[in-house]
Amino acid sequence: MPAIHPSPRRLRVFRVYSRMEVGGIEKRILDLLPRMDTRRFEMGLILIKRGGPLADEVRELGLPVHLLRCHGHHPRWNSTRRLTRFLARLAPDILHSHTIEPSLYATLAGRRAGIPVVIANYHNMDSIPLPKQIRMERRQSAMRDATIHVSRKVHEDYLHRVEPLLDNGVVIYNGVDIERFRRTPRRSEASERLRRKWGLDSASAIVLCVARLHRNKDHGLLIRALKSIRPRFPDLRLLLAGSGPEEANLREHLVSTGDDAWVTLLGDRRDMAEIYALADLHVLASIKEGFSNVVLEAMAAGLPQVLSDVGGNREAIGESGAAEIIPTRESRVLAAAVEDLLSQPEKRRRMSEAALGRVKNFTVDAQVRALESLYLECAAHRKLI
Repeated sequence: MPAIHPSPRRLRVFRVYSRMEVGGIEKRILDLLPRMDTRRFEMGLILIKRGGPLADEVRELGLPVHLLRCHGHHPRWNSTRRLTRFLARLAPDILHSHTIEPSLYATLAGRRAGIPVVIANYHNMDSIPLPKQIRMERRQSAMRDATIHVSRKVHEDYLHRVEPLLDNGVVIYNGVDIERFRRTPRRSEASERLRRKWGLDSASAIVLCVARLHRNKDHGLLIRALKSIRPRFPDLRLLLAGSGPEEANLREHLVSTGDDAWVTLLGDRRDMAEIYALADLHVLASIKEGFSNVVLEAMAAGLPQVLSDVGGNREAIGESGAAEIIPTRESRVLAAAVEDLLSQPEKRRRMSEAALGRVKNFTVDAQVRALESLYLECAAHRKLI
């Protein structure tokens, strides 16, 4: 991407999303908005479904949050007209939407309102599920200045499924605040407090999974795999951090099987640096990912990992040796990989060092610079600067 000189005026950039719940995309938006260069960009947020708990945190940063409800999985006439009128009054220079539903609305309404730069952002494999959405996205791709994908794999999947009229795709990897997740001492005061709270003793082999409690994360397979090796690791404990639609079912299953004695649901946590420090290993058994934030966080924490071969996981790990990449839906393979690593502390140490080296390629500052560069390039093309 060519170097762009600083903008002579601030560009008004508004992100468009559904709602600010506690999830990977939402946390990325919250993390990135205040990091943008305020000399060049004036940032804000438009939500088209509802607020959510993280919307107030955006407001606390001093950034505007607008709620404008749009109904339907694809643009409906009344909602599109209201959004078009709202955008014409707001008059941003750049409209940057996330995921399919907000992007279909924002692209159509943004162009009708005369917004100079329109960008969409896709975060996952198979991110456009409905045939009508695919048909609309195929046409709308040519209406945008750029379409961001969080990994090469996501971009390839988009091209295969959508067959866009124009491929204006740009890959911008997620980044992580390395200092925030840098491994803290396992015997810190905070970690000891958490150990007492969850009944973890010094002999426990602790496996951590940080993921939304959703069927795409395949927590059931993970639990079955680890249960099969517990005879060799009787002190094994599994910590599941996150919440989601499968939480009630999962909790009921754990109680009915007695697995709640060794599997602990942590819910959504804001002290993830301390929780990563508790673990010996981080595992994701997902059947669907884009470019996982938690994979980067675990690397920044120096954790060895076992990861299913989906989305951008291979791109994140590269040839570093920081994780074992295994097939999806293979319980025995997953169990064997975890057993191998729990049995070999020296191998885990080497993987930890590899993780700390590899994660330097995915800093949040690098992600911010790539976004700023794209914004300025699109603005220059539209003669805004």
